[in-house]
Amino acid sequence: MKKILIVFVLSLVSFCYAEQFQLKSLLQQAQPGSYLVTQQGKTASLLHIKDKNNDFLVLEEATIPLCDFQRQKLSWKNWFEQGGHGHTLWTISVMNLHTGCFEQTYSYTHQSWIELSETNSFLATLMNLNFTETPAYERKKVGLPPGYGKPDHRALWMPRAVIDGHAVHTICFKAYRTRWPHDQSELSSRIIEIYLPEDLSECPAFFPYWLEVEGRLGNAKLRVIDSGAEIQSPRTFSPRLTLQTPKHPDCEHFSTIRDSYINNL
Repeated sequence: MKKILIVFVLSLVSFCYAEQFQLKSLLQQAQPGSYLVTQQGKTASLLHIKDKNNDFLVLEEATIPLCDFQRQKLSWKNWFEQGGHGHTLWTISVMNLHTGCFEQTYSYTHQSWIELSETNSFLATLMNLNFTETPAYERKKVGLPPGYGKPDHRALWMPRAVIDGHAVHTICFKAYRTRWPHDQSELSSRIIEIYLPEDLSECPAFFPYWLEVEGRLGNAKLRVIDSGAEIQSPRTFSPRLTLQTPKHPDCEHFSTIRDSYINNL
């Protein structure tokens, strides 16, 4: 009993002093030209860092049903650079790196600006949650658990890293978790677990390679299925954005985009 109590106290102390970070810090380190392809269910989205400065980030997102993409027999990079045939939504957004919120989003698909209130509410919460590293003894393992009373020597489970369409088995991942605030939403009080490369310089890592939400009806998952760098957008237009440095990072909204226009659609 005494031994169990000591282990519990040490675990509690370790948790309290564990290093915390927020997802928006990953975006602050993102490099223009890098991309990730995420999959959730039967849909995939390519996220492209188009431009970035110290305060703002310009993000392109092209979405397509996975089955439609697979029939084209292209790499994700080639599919995007050749115009994303079959995409169901293509947007460009300006994100405030201090708040984790989108300032504006334009849909190429619908040729119109998009209302952001619900998106920003979810995104700002996710970007500002404090994540801490998941202890090794609490992480997923590979294979069946050992019998009662036997030591557990199973390897830690890790997502698969894919760079330019090729699986890279040498990249190791750390797991982090947090709890969603009690806000009466569908995610209220649920545990969010993410996986990031141990060495963030080994591959683009401006978003988790695996994100999982614990729920009563199973776990909702989002994973990265490809990544890379030096991708070029086929969109020839460039909205004229005037990005002003915010006077205070806690302001709810900044007047950051002026004289925006769309041409060459």
